[in-house]
Amino acid sequence: MRLIFGYLILWMPFALAAEPVTIAQLEGYILSLDQTEFAFNQRVIDSNGEISLSTGRLAYQRPDMFRLAYLAPDNVVIVSDGVQVWTYDAILNQVIISGAENSQAAKGFLAIISRDDLNTDFELGIEIGQEAQLDWLLITPFDKDFFQFENCAIGFDKSGTIAQLRLQDVLGNEIEAMFSEVTTANLDPSLFSFKIPDGAEIIQDGS
Repeated sequence: MRLIFGYLILWMPFALAAEPVTIAQLEGYILSLDQTEFAFNQRVIDSNGEISLSTGRLAYQRPDMFRLAYLAPDNVVIVSDGVQVWTYDAILNQVIISGAENSQAAKGFLAIISRDDLNTDFELGIEIGQEAQLDWLLITPFDKDFFQFENCAIGFDKSGTIAQLRLQDVLGNEIEAMFSEVTTANLDPSLFSFKIPDGAEIIQDGS
């Protein structure tokens, strides 16, 4: 089962620090992600309780360029250059092309990190607990239908590095992602371009 990285939530308490973390600090961590790349391990629990696992990598450059690659078993790559979005299914050898403004891939988590001001579209909060020794920013969209998720919790380690995400989408799916190999170094511009493979079926979404 594939879920675009945007559609998710998860509630998870976060660790008590010697100096209590503030919403502004955690929001600042997200706003500092002008460009970033990381590996992820994702678990999805659908509304029927079925569990699916996937791994992959996400590269992102604000405001709207990204490369999301799901590895086995899905073998799907989603690339946005800020104008168009290509969704390539290697198993089907099929490419779906859509406008970036209409792409469902840019909802959820990607919509969160693309914002310059989270308070415009989301209610922000903090949950304090002991799980995973992380600081958790809780994010609830004002327009859940548009962003396609009910709520999202993003966990940061004590250095401010993004570490985990939990999200619940509007369809009742729960998604948890653990991040590793996080880098904010300059990204190769070629990550955000896509060459359609020879022989691939091409579908123009919305045409």
